[in-house]
Amino acid sequence: MKRSLCVIILAVCFALSCKGQIPEDAAAANTDIAALPTDTAAPTEAPSPVPAETAAPTEAPAEAPAPVTVEWLASELELRRITGRIALEQADFSDVMEMNEDTDLFYYANLLEIEMDKLGSAERIISAGPCKADAAQVLNETETAVTVRVHAEPQIEWADPNISGGGIDFVITVDKQRMVITAYSQPDIHEGIYSYLEPLASRYRQSGLSWQEADKKAYDELSARIAAGDL
Repeated sequence: MKRSLCVIILAVCFALSCKGQIPEDAAAANTDIAALPTDTAAPTEAPSPVPAETAAPTEAPAEAPAPVTVEWLASELELRRITGRIALEQADFSDVMEMNEDTDLFYYANLLEIEMDKLGSAERIISAGPCKADAAQVLNETETAVTVRVHAEPQIEWADPNISGGGIDFVITVDKQRMVITAYSQPDIHEGIYSYLEPLASRYRQSGLSWQEADKKAYDELSARIAAGDL
């Protein structure tokens, strides 16, 4: 009887001692699980900012004086023509000159100058400073408009060090009420792109084409010659 009781007591003690133990394999598994990192998203690099595409810098249009003068309009027109050549993109002339039958060739001539500059023209302009313009002669004046021969003298730095100066003479008509240029011409200039464009467009106009068609046809013809290196 005593022996049976001892056996029972030993069995109970053994069971109690095993209850608090964890098998080695299970303990190792628990250790491995604890060592694993928690589920988190893989870190990603912040995207580098992509620089915005910017146009070539151009000089901001000057604020118009009060009152606006013929000289200011002429100097601003010439300066914007030049800064457009530097930036290789035509400037905005809308506040100084309207686009019409009598100014259309100015815009086309400026585009052709820019095309030549893009191809590495020897007469490429690097920088330009202030432009001074003088109304050299009043050719005609009415109550509503004045036509003036102008001499403009911008400060220019040329790519070719052998070139200097940059003065130009042209004729403009200004609407006195709106103070904008309504007509432009270069009657005394016999060189430069305008001297090619004006007679060619004039010939096409006389052939019966509208001024829009004639001017565009003359521009396209000279643009093709520039691209071919023939001008």
